[in-house]
Amino acid sequence: APPTSWAEPRALEVRLLQADVYFHDRDIRSDILSRHRDTRKFDGVAALCEPLREDEAQSRRALTQPSSSHNVKS
Repeated sequence: APPTSWAEPRALEVRLLQADVYFHDRDIRSDILSRHRDTRKFDGVAALCEPLREDEAQSRRALTQPSSSHNVKS
């Protein structure tokens, strides 16, 4: 299990689907429903586009599944 406090700041990327609100430099609260993939580097924007589409599809599926079937990994 991860420690309850971290020695250095940690970051989490959250994508908002169908949000028409400006959140830059604002605090928000988010629940973790699923984890899609490990962090990795891409060779430019074009290489990132397909994984982002896959992430969105997985997110939409997770939002329509009962909460007991969410795939949260550590």
